Amino acid sequence: MAREPRIVKGSIPWSTVDAQLRAGIAVILSTVTPEGKPHALPVWYLWTGRYVYFATKTASVKGRNLAAQPWVVAHFGSGEDPLFVDGQVRRITNRTEQARVNRAYTAKYVDAVSGEHYGIWAVKGNGLYRIDVRRVVTWRDSSMRGWTEWRFD
Repeated sequence: MAREPRIVKGSIPWSTVDAQLRAGIAVILSTVTPEGKPHALPVWYLWTGRYVYFATKTASVKGRNLAAQPWVVAHFGSGEDPLFVDGQVRRITNRTEQARVNRAYTAKYVDAVSGEHYGIWAVKGNGLYRIDVRRVVTWRDSSMRGWTEWRFD
């Protein structure tokens, strides 16, 4: 288990947030174009307790945005119960880390009808990326009651 982040404000337990991140399937990932325009699309992800891993084509808009500006915001919740993280993204080229993440990713993503497992390399041209999470924020209901924030130092 990864070390828990430092709580900055609020009272929602880290275990609640960690469970939500582990259970999720997709995240809305927001990047910024070189012209400064926002770009947000869903991606499948893997939460390890400290990092968010995802795959995307390196030549896609998202891949090009990350190459130019690696800071992102990832939104895991809904408008009523938001959960987001922000941090810097790194492209992972280390084969040992790629293999470890791909095993976990492949175990997580299974087609309910065919039973086919989807790994990181299921799409030609994909790269593996990791968000080095700096901050996690959540609250309950759209009135921002219970705003809770953590920091990974």
